[in-house]
Amino acid sequence: MRRANILFLVVILFLCLLLPVSSQAFEVQVATSVDSEPSPAAAYDPENHQYIVVWEQVGDSGTADGWARMVND
Repeated sequence: MRRANILFLVVILFLCLLLPVSSQAFEVQVATSVDSEPSPAAAYDPENHQYIVVWEQVGDSGTADGWARMVND
């Protein structure tokens, strides 16, 4: 029984290594407002391994404010 469990774990670990790298991406929620947030954009800085995400937030008054957030990978 123990040998079968070890073999099962080895097979699972091997299969995990075969997964494409893109499936191991991370997800970060940068805006949590319930208001409208149109025009999002993102850029990546490969030297510092950071993303910047920018968007507009339209409030109840109808005016839009600009927002940005840095995200480390």
